[in-house]
Amino acid sequence: MTDRFFTITESHRTRFGTRSVADLRGDAVASTGPSSLWLAELAEQLERANLTWLRDAPAGWGWTIAVPDDAEQPEPIWRKKHGNRPTRLLRVLREATGAAWTDAAAARIADLGEALERDGFTHLNSAPADWYWVPGGRS
Repeated sequence: MTDRFFTITESHRTRFGTRSVADLRGDAVASTGPSSLWLAELAEQLERANLTWLRDAPAGWGWTIAVPDDAEQPEPIWRKKHGNRPTRLLRVLREATGAAWTDAAAARIADLGEALERDGFTHLNSAPADWYWVPGGRS
């Protein structure tokens, strides 16, 4: 396992900054799928840091997560270029766009699409920033 530091982004602050720890816990219980795990983790980390609101967290605040050594995280450029593409399209992106990618690059993007689907996401930008996958496995 490898430790990685996860930092809260401005997007997180915009989306969850006005939600208290209690609100986040309630949202986690009411939610289904991967987002419920993310909300529960955020609430727990805020509580550990003695914060009631995400908006009160200092810049650069975050926490360390343990991930398998062979895990991959989507590269930032992927979120920019492919973040809103449906996962079913990611699985066949080279063929659908006629991109001149190597077989290895096409397979990696296809694996990304499959991993997102396995974890219940509809597109890459619906996955939290700290989301990762184990190629050919489950994150």
